[in-house]
Amino acid sequence: MKGVANHYPQDQLDWLRDHRVNLTRVNLTEQFNAKFGTNYKVGTLQGVCTRHRFMAGSNGCYKKGNTPYNAGKAGLLPYKPNSGQFGAIDNQNSFKNKQPVGTITALMEGFLKIKTAEPNQWMLLHRYVWETANRTIPSKHVLRFIDGNRQNCTLENLECLPKAVSLLLNQGDYQHQHAELKPAIKANCFLKNAISAKTREHVL
Repeated sequence: MKGVANHYPQDQLDWLRDHRVNLTRVNLTEQFNAKFGTNYKVGTLQGVCTRHRFMAGSNGCYKKGNTPYNAGKAGLLPYKPNSGQFGAIDNQNSFKNKQPVGTITALMEGFLKIKTAEPNQWMLLHRYVWETANRTIPSKHVLRFIDGNRQNCTLENLECLPKAVSLLLNQGDYQHQHAELKPAIKANCFLKNAISAKTREHVL
């Protein structure tokens, strides 16, 4: 059953209208109850003010002529006012989590990455090791781990192969083949790739 609307005496409405500007809703409710001997809650009088369009005096904006709280307090903040560096304090707190250059972490795919420069430049570790040894990765080539371990990034465990050959090795489950057969399997993949390339040249 719906409640019955409460009709407030005109003197109470006039009081709310005259005092809603300078008082918060909490203070307004406390003083209203004290004056009229009532026991209304904040939400109740809030609803009355809303229905009668008794808006609060503050709209949340600074009025013209107001002085900012930090006026004349230059140097008390870690950034200049209005500089846009509102995250400066949070950034200072995050420095403790900052990782130095040379830090190595693991990726979900099993690869390792290394921090190579500030502020946040990273590189796959096996590529870093390869290129640091003054070796390049030609176009349409990839680096492979000879033993199949993506975290063994020593130079001796890396080889640079054509992408097509690498694909053939993956298709033949190369890493799980017997060690004595791997050289022959790899040579066969190179041969297949060379034959395929010559065939494409003949067609063209």
